[in-house]
Amino acid sequence: MGLPAITFSELLPLSVSRGVCYLVVSLLLLSCSGKEIPDFHKVPASECMTGSPEEWPDAGRYAIRERQFGRFAERLAGMPPEDAAAAISAVYDVADSISVEYDDVWTLENLSGMFAGSFFMSDSPLYDEDIYLAVLEKEISCRAFSGKERLRAEWLRNLLSANRVGSEVADMALLSENGQPITLHAVLAGKRTLIYIYGSSCSLCRKLTSELRSSVPVRDSVRDGRLQVISIFAGDDMDVFGSMSRPLRDIAENYIDADSSIAFRNVFDARLVPSLYLVSDDGKVEIKAAENIGMIEKIL
Repeated sequence: MGLPAITFSELLPLSVSRGVCYLVVSLLLLSCSGKEIPDFHKVPASECMTGSPEEWPDAGRYAIRERQFGRFAERLAGMPPEDAAAAISAVYDVADSISVEYDDVWTLENLSGMFAGSFFMSDSPLYDEDIYLAVLEKEISCRAFSGKERLRAEWLRNLLSANRVGSEVADMALLSENGQPITLHAVLAGKRTLIYIYGSSCSLCRKLTSELRSSVPVRDSVRDGRLQVISIFAGDDMDVFGSMSRPLRDIAENYIDADSSIAFRNVFDARLVPSLYLVSDDGKVEIKAAENIGMIEKIL
């Protein structure tokens, strides 16, 4: 097992206390998964500082080079979960120690932003909820983060934890097309259910609506009683709701998000709209946030 590639030449302290701090961090890194860990280097003040350069005697802050982080992120995606979690923890230990030592959270915030860009943004090729949940768990424990930043990490963790595959689908208040209140769990009623969530008449929503209407496996499953389909409109434009739900009436029951649970409480991840969720007859999520009908058709 190789040792992590850590470079501390630019982090060497001018004080004994700082030296002890980074020695402890070095030992933590050497005992982790054995995967290469990117090193932090000094970013010039002109590239990162908003205040006066005199505020930083070293004329810079510490960060991981973007290309190096990109390579690290790609390796993380291929690691076993426990190794990925250990590597994430090791990198955050360094960033947190630097931020505490200099009493400046920039290094930690910069690292957090790079992780979010790689694993949290849904359009990233490395998007991975499991990896980002490990990131959030570590951020919650970082000493340099304020209470507000920890609350943000906890909120995101709860968001990603909701409606994960294997978990019970979250309940929410709905209104039927004729204005009758009901809950999602009541609609499920012990039936295998395909939930279609949309929020506008954008091209992606229209495309997914068309795929849903024309899917032979979905129609056959509905006809045979093996599946029910419901749509949930996560918006407030009733004209859009009418135009989008009307073509679905022959295969789906259509509802409105009654209290904006998706938009404001993220009962379903608002970033992943439009999307499809397949829920088993016992209310467990089988497929989360599918972007096309093909993923659903494979298991019907």
